[in-house]
Amino acid sequence: MPAKKQTAVTVEPETATGAQNGAQAGPESVAMILQSAGALGMSAEDVSKMLDIHLKLEARKEERAFLAAFSRFQEECPEIHKLDDAHNGKYAKLPRIAKAIRPAMKANGLSFRHEIEDTDKGLRVTCIVSHVDGHKVSTSMSAASDTSGAKS
Repeated sequence: MPAKKQTAVTVEPETATGAQNGAQAGPESVAMILQSAGALGMSAEDVSKMLDIHLKLEARKEERAFLAAFSRFQEECPEIHKLDDAHNGKYAKLPRIAKAIRPAMKANGLSFRHEIEDTDKGLRVTCIVSHVDGHKVSTSMSAASDTSGAKS
């Protein structure tokens, strides 16, 4: 059985127009990997491994950019005061919280959204915080449906 062909791959440092400026690697970089792999005569398995490594490196860059942006956001985020009355104390309404944090989120390339899922046990609300480079984190909270009384 012939020995497996060994191929050396050189990874060039990214230019100032690449991920150093927070830009995501797009289809161009994947196309470049495929073109280089074809020119080197690499097997489909080796190309697949290269693409997997590439995607993992990009995901890690996106995560680092998110964490840096989130850290800056936390420094800039205004204090939220609980001004609204509740049954057992005070709270801050979500629209007021969103309005207060929006400038600091935008300045750091962050956004958030909520997804609501109706389950057989009630409702699940998931808040997703995303960064412009693509990384996101989410957290969910579930509660049983309140079927008492008339509600709209």
